[in-house]
Amino acid sequence: MAESKASESTAQYDLTNTLAKYLDLHLMFPLLEFVDGNEFLKYSPEDIQKARLALVQPTNMVEYAIEIYQELNNTKDVPADMATLRDSVYRQIETYESEDSALRTFFTDLDAGKYANTFSEQQPLNLAWLSENVGVKQEDVEEYYKCAKFEYECGQYETTTQMLTNFLQIEEYKVITSELGFKALWGKFAALILLPNEGYPNKWDMAMTELDKLKNAIDTRGDNDKQQLQQRTW
Repeated sequence: MAESKASESTAQYDLTNTLAKYLDLHLMFPLLEFVDGNEFLKYSPEDIQKARLALVQPTNMVEYAIEIYQELNNTKDVPADMATLRDSVYRQIETYESEDSALRTFFTDLDAGKYANTFSEQQPLNLAWLSENVGVKQEDVEEYYKCAKFEYECGQYETTTQMLTNFLQIEEYKVITSELGFKALWGKFAALILLPNEGYPNKWDMAMTELDKLKNAIDTRGDNDKQQLQQRTW
């Protein structure tokens, strides 16, 4: 990003570009909000918007990408590639919404207290119980995870947080034993950080709780030293 001459000496110490190489794309949005209009850095608003567009294009936040593109180019036209992606995203949303998901219904009932006192150390919530009592199979559970990831790519962080919280209750996807569960914990951690401040005053406390779980998982999963170092760095 370009900066004015007056702020050049200050902006050279800005680590945003350095951090960008190591962060999930979505986690860059709060950083751009911070540098946008920063009185010390004074980046060009146009450069900030170009950076946002570059970050948002690989995601499913297609309406946001179109909005930025139109603002930058002072047009109401929609590029063909963005229009194609938008149609694809909407079709996938319609597919997920039209599916009769027994697992979604189960978690709604679970939150409502329908299964109070059902689960314990002797009877955990696991795939066998879901199969026998709800008719949900392993592939249904893993499709639920994919849907949560899709919601994250669409910028629906509240929905993602709830879905991954649900997913991580299933015994087979506890983070120490499951690679998919480990990914889900990382996803939940990121989604919590990205929750809006308004309405979630305790989001940082919740994120720190998940960070402690991640630290424990990294230490106990048995990954080699290089993998552990990479995970701790992230």
